[in-house]
Formats: sequence, structure tokens, C-alpha cells
Amino acid sequence: MNYNNDKEKPTFIAEIQLGRVVKYLRFAGFDTQTLHQASRRELLRLAEEQGSVLLTSARTGEESHALCISLPSSDLSKALKILNERFSLAAHYAPFTRCIRCNTSLEVLRKPPESLPAFVLEHFREFRCCPSCEKVYWKGSHYRRMETKWQEVFQESGP
Repeated sequence: MNYNNDKEKPTFIAEIQLGRVVKYLRFAGFDTQTLHQASRRELLRLAEEQGSVLLTSARTGEESHALCISLPSSDLSKALKILNERFSLAAHYAPFTRCIRCNTSLEVLRKPPESLPAFVLEHFREFRCCPSCEKVYWKGSHYRRMETKWQEVFQESGP
């Protein structure tokens, strides 16, 4: 599968060691799975079956495989830049659409839960909820921090 085509939105399977990268990819709207007990060989097989890209932090012979990319686990900016340059992520950027915890597509909430802090209810009007894990999201400081990081990645990667 050729992911350099802007029309195709890539999907990822990531090793658990890339947790921060996974959260940022999910925030940006990219389907990014993690499997806690799977070996790299099992993850690569699953990536091949699904047409996904395996993200690993290890340097093994497998990163030469077309569906396997080795990323630095300690440098989030560098990892995101590598992915953006390879897969044109900016063309598919859709923040606030996937749960950063469990990868499920978020649903718009018409009315926020009353259990949210009063400050949040007073200052935010748009809420999303994960139908799987029931985590509620709003565009607060965490959202702004992740959005800023992505904008930096897109600017530094160029057109």
C-alpha cells in the first residue's frame, strides 16, 4: 500500500513503548492500535493483514520492511516529523475525533455531564465522549498543548 498518496489516510499499530506518539496520533485523528501482550512479529503480521504501518522504537532488521518504521521513543517532535514527512499527516489531520485512551471514534455530546468541574462547564461549550471508555473531552489546555505541537510539526516539515 502506498501511503505517500495524500488520498489515503494511514492507520498505525504501535508498540507500547511509543505511548506519547500514540496519544498524539490519536489526538490528530489517526487510527492507532496498541496491543500490550503481542510480540513484534505478531504486530507486523497484524499490520500486514490490516494494511497498517507498524511503529516500533527498536532498531531491528524489520524496520526495512515497507510496513515497519522505527521511531525515537524519547523525542516526540522528531517522531511526529518523521511520520508527517513520510505519510503527509497534515492532509488528514482531524483533531478531537478519536479517544486518546482507547482509539475509539468520539461522539459529539449535546449536553455535557454534570459531573464535570464547574470551571469546565462555565468555560467550554464543545464536548466529545468516547462511547467505549466514556472519557469526556473538551478543548482545554491539554487540547491546546497537543494542537500547538502538531502545528509546530507541520510548520517545520514544510509543504
